[in-house]
Amino acid sequence: MKPNLFVVGAAKSGTSTLHSVLNSHPAIYMSPIKEPHFFAKEIRPDEFSLRFKRANKFDAGVYFSQNPLQPLHAAFIQNRENYFKLFREASVQKYWGEASPSYLFSETAPREIANFHCNAKIIIILRDPVERIISHYQMDVLSGLQEEKDIYKGVMRDFGQEKKGWGISHLYIELSKYQNQVKNYLRIFDASNVLILDFALLKSNPGELFEQISAFLDVPNYFKMKIVKKNETVMPNNWYVKSLLNLWQKVKFFETSAGLKKLFLEKFFSRPEIVITEKFDEEIREILKEELEYYHSLFNALK
Repeated sequence: MKPNLFVVGAAKSGTSTLHSVLNSHPAIYMSPIKEPHFFAKEIRPDEFSLRFKRANKFDAGVYFSQNPLQPLHAAFIQNRENYFKLFREASVQKYWGEASPSYLFSETAPREIANFHCNAKIIIILRDPVERIISHYQMDVLSGLQEEKDIYKGVMRDFGQEKKGWGISHLYIELSKYQNQVKNYLRIFDASNVLILDFALLKSNPGELFEQISAFLDVPNYFKMKIVKKNETVMPNNWYVKSLLNLWQKVKFFETSAGLKKLFLEKFFSRPEIVITEKFDEEIREILKEELEYYHSLFNALK
């Protein structure tokens, strides 16, 4: 048995929620590292920006010495032996899976996954391309990866960057260019092994979305867990609370208590104050005109 279920993206489109929901099912085991990024072979951690390196420190020796393995949002696993260690606690589940959003953007991941498991199940969840950029930008401001509060300036500066890549640049616009990314999977995998979901449905009618997943995976719909917003982009109202956040993240506060997290966010946090201008909306929609048309036509066709 080896991993046979991959949530491949898009980034900031609900992959963390899907990972959590899938992991709640008795027939599914999801990797404790939600995003191992193993099959995106063009990702080079040694080329990451300094800020991205600092935000993604990972000691494989320390991590894999844990028993059991503790939940971790992301790491960049390049060693095949370590990748299989992520599933050492899996047993008789029908599916072993993970959820690395780099796989949708990656040019190598579709073929790498197919070579690894030709009958793997692929789940793609997409979000309105402009909304995805805004959410992505808010997350970067919150995490300290982006200092520019004017989203138009920040996005266009990144789009014009000469050297690009996962962990090198932000890829705000590039990660919203779904059309060719989705087609790469449909060219390599049989259509019956690819499920394309709409993030809007996850928000408006999660029960229907779970029914689609249940039918696709041919498992009973036991997806009964309460939806908790994952990676909600909010930021501290003052420096003292920000210091507490950094401390509590280190002791996995957010992994241990969803209720406390909700209370803490409501009491002390607000959404990042970024500047979204009419110019941003107009120009980004023009740049992504074909992608917006593809996104809307895709889900109209699936209705």
